[in-house]
Amino acid sequence: MRRRASVAWVLSVVFAGAAVAQAKYEKPSKEVLEVLHAPQAPTPFLSPARDTLALAQPVRYPPISDLAEPMFRLAGVRINPRTNAERSYTRYWVGMTLKRIADGAETPVAFPAGVRLGAPRWNARGTLLALANEAADGVELWVVEAATGKARRLGDIHVNPALGSAFQWMPDQETLLAKLVPSDRGAPPEAPLAPAGPKIQESSGTTVASSTYEARDLLRNSSDADLFDHYTTSRLALVHVPSGRVTPLGAAAVFGAVSPSPGGQHLLVERLHRPYSYQRAWYRFPKEVEVWTVGGEKLETLASLPLAEQVPIRGVPSGPREHQWRATSPSTVLWAEALDGGDPRAKAEKRDRVMIKPLDGPARELMQTEYRFSGVQWIEGGGQALVSQYEVDRIWTRTYLVDADVPTAAPRLVWDMSADERYKHPGWPVSRMLPSGAWAVLRQGDFVYLDGMGASPEGDRPFLDRLNLRTLAAQRLFRCERGVYEESVAWVGPAAGTFITRRESPKDPPNFFLRALAKKPAKGAVAGEAAWTSSLRPITQFPDPAPQVRGITKRLVTYTRGPTASRSRSPSTCPRATSPARGFPPCSGPTPSSSPRGRPPGRSRARPGASPPSRARRSSSSRSRGTPCWTTRPCRSSGPRRPSTTPSSSRSLPTRRPPSTRRSSWA
Repeated sequence: MRRRASVAWVLSVVFAGAAVAQAKYEKPSKEVLEVLHAPQAPTPFLSPARDTLALAQPVRYPPISDLAEPMFRLAGVRINPRTNAERSYTRYWVGMTLKRIADGAETPVAFPAGVRLGAPRWNARGTLLALANEAADGVELWVVEAATGKARRLGDIHVNPALGSAFQWMPDQETLLAKLVPSDRGAPPEAPLAPAGPKIQESSGTTVASSTYEARDLLRNSSDADLFDHYTTSRLALVHVPSGRVTPLGAAAVFGAVSPSPGGQHLLVERLHRPYSYQRAWYRFPKEVEVWTVGGEKLETLASLPLAEQVPIRGVPSGPREHQWRATSPSTVLWAEALDGGDPRAKAEKRDRVMIKPLDGPARELMQTEYRFSGVQWIEGGGQALVSQYEVDRIWTRTYLVDADVPTAAPRLVWDMSADERYKHPGWPVSRMLPSGAWAVLRQGDFVYLDGMGASPEGDRPFLDRLNLRTLAAQRLFRCERGVYEESVAWVGPAAGTFITRRESPKDPPNFFLRALAKKPAKGAVAGEAAWTSSLRPITQFPDPAPQVRGITKRLVTYTRGPTASRSRSPSTCPRATSPARGFPPCSGPTPSSSPRGRPPGRSRARPGASPPSRARRSSSSRSRGTPCWTTRPCRSSGPRRPSTTPSSSRSLPTRRPPSTRRSSWA
């Protein structure tokens, strides 16, 4: 008996080893592969001149070789040591076509085979696009001429994208401010076989609870700190696109945010330095906030900020923060300072004060905020701005209209609402790129524009309004019709009333269209509906990537679990689905109709006119085979939207809105 057991054990080990040796990646059925491998629609990037779309071809599913790349987790940033690229996510494009909006003419851009392109950045004139390419030995800097579609690499340099602000256009719109990997950097430091000393963490002196971070992404020892220095150290430089000339600026250092002034004569620079923390991410490290000349000389130190290791939960560091340029002035800096020590639990009549300082004058207080300062949006054509604040406990937002050029003018309350408001949400100000490259709220006379999701009991119906800055009254220019899902994404000619929309329906895949408003409002418009009529012309004609999912329908299935418990599901089935009487195979856990987590009646956030999602989900195998599958709505952020005070100089026309109160149109 023992001998038989031994033989059986040996055979089991042998066959188990053979099975492991023969293991390979399995593929799903042909029907599923057809959906998974369906070509993805290009990502459009609109020129600030509003005449051209750059259609970039994305990679939907990165290969396993991308995911298997080595990665260092250093102080909250994940870096590929081979290329110095940031690896928190893997998204890139492999080709591009330029499409003229006026006549639809397309110009393919010739890139070398195997490129891995980042998001392109248009210059303000709409004549050039700058973009990064992750090559085998580093991240290259490329430029594309919009008129000809010609692409070329700029010099024998590599940019450093590890801490952001890798490159951006200077106000002359033909020079790039870039963070470069130092040419003399050398090999990365090697970890010692034994530590040089003990690792000491001190918790004494802490009086309030502080935010924590995922330990696996933080620095663990001095060796990690050396690696962080090695991979994040950059040299600022100006790269002149027509000539290819590279002009280094200052000494190499670990730079955080870097931005040029709208006037083009100064740089706002964050420079990080030791001591680093083993408990906090890099943006809490000590830093110097400085103003440099465009030649690389330090002109002024705005703030010397210590290590922010103890910041209250949902609080902010004490001292100046969020330094940024005023978009509508050549060289004026704005920042916020906490008046309550940064602690939301502290009793205080005012939480923050907003400071403003011209470089040739003293700093002064712009306003004090009752809630926490959360962002500013400058309005083009003057000193007016929308200043937002956020109350943590109530989840409440307020937005005021202020005028920085008239210090005696009192702030005017524009919006006062819950951050979770949907039905009565006024929308988000529409922004555009100014000739300097800075972003500001688009203004036509006394009006600014707002676009929103238009939540209603029947689902989202996006809208486009205009707001009178004198009376603060809004007029509705456009609202999505019933039966389709259409949202405005960019103005083409505000004075002419032309703008771009993204439109889809249950039968039609998403495409971009040009709408033109009528000259005068229609009579008898229903409250909440558009007061103007508009015409529609297609810009793109992307084919349906997965027509086989168009036949999916939804039905309510009620069933009994146990002796008395009644439950229901809403599965989606293809036309060949089996009958409910024959039973359904299990796909996911039930969603009881009485679930306390369910949305109250009438609070729908669905997109009733949207097309079925073409991106295959986990239930694709059952969907393609004609069996029930539980659908998931396309993601739309519903939480508090924190403003982005430093918008990117390149914006794609999104299929989903970014989670930010600063919802700029890509006009």
